[in-house]
Amino acid sequence: MQRQLPRCGGRAPPPPQGPAGRGRGPAAHRKPRTFVGTKAVGAARLRPLEEPTRAVEAGVWIGCSHRGAGVGGSVLRHLLDQARADGFAMVFVSTGPNNKAVHRLIEGLGVDLVHNDDAVTAWVNLAEAQSS
Repeated sequence: MQRQLPRCGGRAPPPPQGPAGRGRGPAAHRKPRTFVGTKAVGAARLRPLEEPTRAVEAGVWIGCSHRGAGVGGSVLRHLLDQARADGFAMVFVSTGPNNKAVHRLIEGLGVDLVHNDDAVTAWVNLAEAQSS
């Protein structure tokens, strides 16, 4: 049985939606745990998309106790490198409109963000994005 990590801000928002309305929350897909040393601090995954071909969706969740320490950025850069190594051309990323840290991270890759009402999304072209 896994220990449930505390929610940030007291209330968890509903999971955002991925392409074509697919849920992206923790229950949507199994995610390998993310570790700092020997402590599990979150989860991350790459999930191939049906369309466009050679595209994958990246998902990163970091527990409250390790947010703001660079863990999420490190994990996302690793996922981009892994997607590149696995032969993918594009990575889809989606986050909430208030997650300014992720917005800055993605913009730092030289990628334009698309702002919608309840989500901010981006397509990372792996041939053009900076690698770690």
